Amino acid sequence: DTQSTTLTVMLNEGNMAGVSPEGRFSFIYNSLGFKPTSLEIPNETHGGGKQGKKGKDDKNEKKASKEQKGGGYHLFSLSFESVNQVNPDFIFVIDRTLAIGGDDTQNSDILNNSLLQETNAGKNGHIVTLTSDLWYLSGGGLESTKLIFEEASKYAGQ
Repeated sequence: DTQSTTLTVMLNEGNMAGVSPEGRFSFIYNSLGFKPTSLEIPNETHGGGKQGKKGKDDKNEKKASKEQKGGGYHLFSLSFESVNQVNPDFIFVIDRTLAIGGDDTQNSDILNNSLLQETNAGKNGHIVTLTSDLWYLSGGGLESTKLIFEEASKYAGQ
């Protein structure tokens, strides 16, 4: 387990969206022990409009933007400011555009944004781009699941 706060994001056609700690990659938090940030990201399934658990009434809790961009295919768009405010120790990145063989040039500048680089994750080299095709396209088989766990677990305990 780690006490490092962690934010998982998906890049898609020049947009950055948050992945809910209860969502598709919840094992990062539940199995590997990473601590989610206070950023409220509803558990959304493929932009279908279904919201997960409502956030607590904690006044310090930040909300992700409900404006969906890039066709609204995945999750809730995040602003650089909201990520900077919650100041995660780790940012795990899944690049959907790269995974599906799209033109990734729109995503290239997102991670270099100064507000992201000012976070603890940015300062400590902990903005981690995961193997996107493995994370986004794998069907949950034994080998792919093993590789996914191995890739993320090497950052646990830091």
